Amino acid sequence: MTYPSSMNPIHYATDWNGKYYKIDWNKKTYTLISEATFYKEGPYKKSDLANLSKSVYPTQGNDYLLLKKDGQSFPVDYKLVPLVKLLWKKGFATQGWNQPARGEFDHGFVSFDHYIKNGESSLCAIEKLLGDLPYKVINHFNDFLDTGDLEKRIQKEEALYKKGFFVLSVESNFVAIGFSEHLMEKLYKKLNLPLNEKRLPGAGILYELDIKRLHKSK
Repeated sequence: MTYPSSMNPIHYATDWNGKYYKIDWNKKTYTLISEATFYKEGPYKKSDLANLSKSVYPTQGNDYLLLKKDGQSFPVDYKLVPLVKLLWKKGFATQGWNQPARGEFDHGFVSFDHYIKNGESSLCAIEKLLGDLPYKVINHFNDFLDTGDLEKRIQKEEALYKKGFFVLSVESNFVAIGFSEHLMEKLYKKLNLPLNEKRLPGAGILYELDIKRLHKSK
């Protein structure tokens, strides 16, 4: 699940067994609460979570907006909504995304198929969008999830972000554009995209791993 910052340590969550929790990440404690308390005190609306449960990614953790495409609902990280909409309009078949968070995990990306709808290389198409914004192309040609040194790769890419470079990663089954929040804002300015602040709270799904990090409140 997505962990809140120390500025907002209280979190409300549910698990796969229909239980509801109030979590204090500072104290590392959880309290079992009723469904009524979950919706009364927490940030969620029952209708929003019901709609999210029917989407292609029902465990969406980041705050999001629900977008419709090809008859399906996609929860898109709220900061990336303008960019994802533009990519869809230009024929990109997106595969996934994660928004950057300045001061936290400042590593955002959007990934997509190798070719856009008109048959053009997605790498060439994204290079055209970037225009004169500096970027580095990294050819990996291996499955991103099977890479053993993922942490080192992220560190390398974040170092490039700090130098002002976007990162275009070419994998065997997708291409991705990587960026920090500062670079995302520069891209939006270039493309005349508005910064989006509208959002719905991401689903608070508590996994067994999360529970092991906590102890029950007395």
